[in-house]
Amino acid sequence: MRTEKQNKALNLWCRQVANKCQELGIDQRALFQARSMPVPITEHSIKEIWRSVQHQMYGTDSTTQCEKSQVTKVHEAVMLGMIEHFAEKGLDFIEFPSEDNK
Repeated sequence: MRTEKQNKALNLWCRQVANKCQELGIDQRALFQARSMPVPITEHSIKEIWRSVQHQMYGTDSTTQCEKSQVTKVHEAVMLGMIEHFAEKGLDFIEFPSEDNK
């Protein structure tokens, strides 16, 4: 299972991605191609995207079920998918927090 440090890093990363999306004017309509009112991307919505990708990759639904080795793979999949859609808006790869890149 993922460690407490990985859990804290996951929450920090979700917050960082959400803040960057808000800064760039990317909202959930753009993320999900919905045709409704604009809803800001939040830490919670990023974590829901993480859970969805994690489920598709590993069949688990809770971030507590994510193995240590899977955290990096899910992070990369989420980030690369978001960049594919939002690079033109300026979204760059946001590293997963670690002691090396504090």
